[in-house]
Amino acid sequence: MRFLKFLLLICLLGIAFTGCAEVGSVNTELPPETTEIVTVKFAADEPKQTVPAAVEPIATVRMATEAVPSTALTVTEAEVTEAKATEVTFTEPIGSTTAVLTESTKPEPESVMVPILMFHDVKTYAGGTWSISAENFRDKMEFLSENGYTPVTFAQLVEYVDGAAPLPEKPVCITFDDGYYSNYKNVLPIITELNIPITVFVIGSMIRADGIEPDPNEDALSTMNAAEIARMEASSLVQIQPHTYDLHIRGYGNSEKRGDVLPLQSESESAYKQMFAADCALAENALTDAGVAEYTVFSYPGGAYHRWAEAVLRERGYRITLTTNSGHRNLVVVGDPESLFLLGRMNVNDETTDKELLGYLCKK
Repeated sequence: MRFLKFLLLICLLGIAFTGCAEVGSVNTELPPETTEIVTVKFAADEPKQTVPAAVEPIATVRMATEAVPSTALTVTEAEVTEAKATEVTFTEPIGSTTAVLTESTKPEPESVMVPILMFHDVKTYAGGTWSISAENFRDKMEFLSENGYTPVTFAQLVEYVDGAAPLPEKPVCITFDDGYYSNYKNVLPIITELNIPITVFVIGSMIRADGIEPDPNEDALSTMNAAEIARMEASSLVQIQPHTYDLHIRGYGNSEKRGDVLPLQSESESAYKQMFAADCALAENALTDAGVAEYTVFSYPGGAYHRWAEAVLRERGYRITLTTNSGHRNLVVVGDPESLFLLGRMNVNDETTDKELLGYLCKK
């Protein structure tokens, strides 16, 4: 019995020794952290093209890893491309409220389209291309009112551009060229009744001499004299302005005839400017004698103009010049004095229909 107990004790001790040896072989220390450099080479974008061996690696990725087999880490081209695409670079502190106003974000300046109507002779009966009957003229003025248009002066246009005063929603300017006696006899009573402002452009050399009565034949196209011009100018509804002194119908001190302000073929710039400035002075003096005090608007005879003439007029203080180009968009802009030069006009006569007139008025 004692022998059996001894054998049993020996077996138990053997089992215990074997288990301790196995436990002691377990490594309980954590593997040290290592840094591994992974170099990735990608093929070129072009198909069937390889990257030469001398080319530096396209991307090198540095990362901290645990000690794992090298085959456990795989980096693809798609992953690197995605990582680059999600990079964000801040060029100024986050939260900055600084705003940069570019040309595309600047507000458009205030502006308005201003149609300008051009009349000439106004007879007591229907006329031709350059005339209209008094009755038809009245109808056209009432047509403007019925369609919401408000006649304005050129002084109002200047104030608008200078930012001094607004314009009505649908402004329109009414003008008369040449200075015919019919403007005084037939037009003044109508505009006084309807309260419509107009501008009359007078040819200085054509002012009718004192003591000469207007021809009773309306087709003779008599012009106003100084007294009649003065009465027109005295009205708060009428502004008298130059239409040249002698550059419209007759020649100006030269064997070569002028029918407008265009330079003669043989004329130099300096000679032309001297001639045109002298004509402007004569026109202004003739109108000053008739009571006109200020010169800001000039109407080109026949609508023909030249840059040399524009330069002279600006030097003399004119703010507005008019042509006869009905296709021109008269966009008048606040803060832009240039928008008042070379404005176009539509000629209106007895043959002008309401549809044609409205088409011009509504043109944008």
